[in-house]
Amino acid sequence: KDYPDDESLKSDLIKLEREQLSFEISEFKERAEHFPTDLQILFDYGSRLYRAGRLDEAMPVLQAAQGHPKYRVDALYMLGRCFMQQNMEPEAVETFKRALEDYELANQNDPKSKEVHYWLARACEATGEEDEAMRLFSKITQWDISFRDARQRLVELRKKKKGG
Repeated sequence: KDYPDDESLKSDLIKLEREQLSFEISEFKERAEHFPTDLQILFDYGSRLYRAGRLDEAMPVLQAAQGHPKYRVDALYMLGRCFMQQNMEPEAVETFKRALEDYELANQNDPKSKEVHYWLARACEATGEEDEAMRLFSKITQWDISFRDARQRLVELRKKKKGG
């Protein structure tokens, strides 16, 4: 039987997920200490730190992990999100741009491409690069009209540009 409204089950699940993440962080930290040049381990460690919201710890690890060709785009994406969450929008813009430059499917409308374009648009919006933000939100909206709040942000930016 399914219990979708059982708050104690939801609470237990959240607690178990936190415990699992904490375990994985300690496990990957130990591996990273033993194999400091293994970029896959660094990526796994950094991505868990990022998921846990431990941004100051995650950032240098993700910066190192971006050297792995397989994980470069994902590491740059998470690093850009870290910069955004720390009000470092100019750094986020540059980081998201590098992620898109290195992502061979960047214009293929896949989930990763939409995410990186969206957060680049948000960073551009935050740095006052409104024309670029509108261009990016327009692209996302053409791909997927209901992706996050891209359509609403595009409409608002266009209203603002027209003067209200």
